[in-house]
Amino acid sequence: TELDSLQSNGIIKSYSGIGNLLPSISMQKNKIERWNQFWEKRKTSTQQIILEEGKKLGFTDNSFSSFTELLDKDFKVEPKSYFSTLTNSFLKEYIIDKEGKAAVVTMIYSSPENSDLISEKLEKNNTGFCFDTTTLTKTLLSDLTANFNYMIWICGFIVLLFLIISFGRIEISLISFFPMCIALLYYFFLSYLLVE
Repeated sequence: TELDSLQSNGIIKSYSGIGNLLPSISMQKNKIERWNQFWEKRKTSTQQIILEEGKKLGFTDNSFSSFTELLDKDFKVEPKSYFSTLTNSFLKEYIIDKEGKAAVVTMIYSSPENSDLISEKLEKNNTGFCFDTTTLTKTLLSDLTANFNYMIWICGFIVLLFLIISFGRIEISLISFFPMCIALLYYFFLSYLLVE
């Protein structure tokens, strides 16, 4: 409903998700109640009208039996496993299910200037979180920058280890590793000068 409201106000252009295809337990209960309330007073008269009008048009009494069976069916709330055909096929890209917790992904298409407003509206009940590609890229870059020196040391160690394994001799490996050492020293010297 929040997404529908944002779309009708022009804040978001469109959205795509699985909310209508994979209903929650509360949504199932709500829809079953609405179904039962709708047909409570209409079921008998509808069935009678269909039989009478069907006879006039030449249909047999059991022509619409599948529809009348549907009206008499007692719908129940289905467990998650009932929807496994959907969740294991094309819906698996929209669901993250790990260690007893689940997250449902909804893609929202909007202008970049509305991203803060959308995040504020959708995160106000603490039932989810919202991020955009720009924020995600900035976060990844800041994490990469913060840990860059650490990553350089790890990569250098891995390269030296593979050189030792490949050549089988430490002397040749160190000679081959020497140009990378010079590049690393140059990088650390420049980064030290820029910090100072």
